Amino acid sequence: MATLLWPLFVLGNTGLENEEQRRFVLDRLANIQKTRNLGSVKRTIDAVKHAFVTKGLFSSCNKAWVHETYRYISLA
Repeated sequence: MATLLWPLFVLGNTGLENEEQRRFVLDRLANIQKTRNLGSVKRTIDAVKHAFVTKGLFSSCNKAWVHETYRYISLA
């Protein structure tokens, strides 16, 4: 069964402009988690939420913010 985990991860880590777009990504990830409760889905949700917060707080910085916890996530 194909999953949209990788595209949603990439989309969630881009510069989403408003809350509606962020909610779309999180809702789709939650639906995947309901059908396939895997650790990689939970970690992807956490990483996307972290990206939302980080980009919201540090949007004026040009630095790439990478959290050590989310460096190695299997999106298979």
